[in-house]
Amino acid sequence: MSKTERVIALVAAQGFNAVVNFLFLPYFVRVLSREEYGLYGQVILVADTARTVFSLGMATVMYVSLARSKDKIGDFKTIFISSLAQGFLGFLAIFFSAGLFANWFHNQQLGTLLRIYSPYILFYIPYLCVNSLLIFLGRARQSLFIVSSGLLLRVILMVGAVQIFHSLSVVFLGLVLLAVVQLAMGLACVPRSYFRMTRFNTSHALERITLGAQLGFTEVMWFIIMYTDKFMIASLLSVEEFAIYRTATIELPVIGTLYTSIAAIVMPMVSKHYAEGNFDSIVKLKRKLITITAALIYPAIFFLIVFSRTLVTTYFSKKYAAGGVVFAIVSCSLFFRVNDYLDILISSGKGRLVMLTYLAAVVFNIIGNSILIRKFGYLGAAFSTLFTYGMLVSTLLLLSARTIKKSWLDFFDLPKLAIVVIVSASAPLAFYFSGFHTDKILFVLSYGAVSAIFAYFVFLKANVIEYRDISPIVRKVPALGVLVDRGLSQYFAT
Repeated sequence: MSKTERVIALVAAQGFNAVVNFLFLPYFVRVLSREEYGLYGQVILVADTARTVFSLGMATVMYVSLARSKDKIGDFKTIFISSLAQGFLGFLAIFFSAGLFANWFHNQQLGTLLRIYSPYILFYIPYLCVNSLLIFLGRARQSLFIVSSGLLLRVILMVGAVQIFHSLSVVFLGLVLLAVVQLAMGLACVPRSYFRMTRFNTSHALERITLGAQLGFTEVMWFIIMYTDKFMIASLLSVEEFAIYRTATIELPVIGTLYTSIAAIVMPMVSKHYAEGNFDSIVKLKRKLITITAALIYPAIFFLIVFSRTLVTTYFSKKYAAGGVVFAIVSCSLFFRVNDYLDILISSGKGRLVMLTYLAAVVFNIIGNSILIRKFGYLGAAFSTLFTYGMLVSTLLLLSARTIKKSWLDFFDLPKLAIVVIVSASAPLAFYFSGFHTDKILFVLSYGAVSAIFAYFVFLKANVIEYRDISPIVRKVPALGVLVDRGLSQYFAT
């Protein structure tokens, strides 16, 4: 399997995971009270934080190590055994710190559920390493099957736990069972040769853990930046307010997957141009991709912001209506997702500078949340996180521009971006201020469809984007993609 196919398989798995979660979440939110859903969210928050910290970037290390190693079998076993140890340490950390988190969040039920859920990390970190091996070996289909079947099993387990047992304890027991099953399925797909007896190399394991700590530091810092608000709300506000904020900070799967896909495609190209000293090509590439990405996602972002209250109440029910404003604020961060802000800095070997920038953003976000949550509640958390994210990516952009001796403005085609912003905002705002059934979801969705079609038509006719650049995306649409692409290609070619 080619490298491109592996990237596509990874993106497909991530996209499928996000879509299933996106469709399942409304049911789960509705069947639980706000207090129960807030408690569920707090358990997941703590467990995911522990997973990110204790995994030490081992899934990424697996790719790097196997690509360089002459003894791939020995390398896999060393990293896999290390991941088991890391999972065990994560399990112990969650189990014995459960009481501390319960006191910190002023919620004694949290401690009990964390202890029930703690074995999950013991199995999930090794599963991530096994999954990396499968992708590396070209067994992306098996990896996708495990993800897909695991998601279906997760839905079945959670629905059964809520409908039959009416218990969050059973929910988390089911999720632990799922982690065991996924690890077992992953190991069953690994070639038998990878299980032959070899000597465990302690120095090799320490070397890989050190590499993982370096690679994983930025991931951990990013996780802290994005989750500081939730930790602060859990500690300073009520469980119900935490539930409202958690539902409002959901991210649409399509936009997240699109951003991941673009980053995966652009990084190798930027690295190649940088190695050749061809900085003008980097600017030209980024200028074009930023414009295309903005044209693709900005109509959706403005729609989400303008009709945030209707969308939130329809998706999560009216008991979460207060989250509409938070959803609108958080959606503003999507405006920045038109660029990979790390590719130039990573290509130039400035990892330490990236780490310091992320660390400064973490400190700033903690201070901002601490002050603004006390003054404005969860709205303060949303504003603090948005401002921190904007400051972080702006700093990374300035550092990237300085690295290749360019101005940050060189990355943006300002006349075309102005058209994108004006056109993307105009139709949703016109529908909103018309006031015609803007509280009815069917009308709102139809307004969104009309707004998007209008925007894309204007972008193509005004040559903001060229149809040939988005033709591959259109062709991927099931059933009608090829036929629609043929007609649009002829129309916009004239």
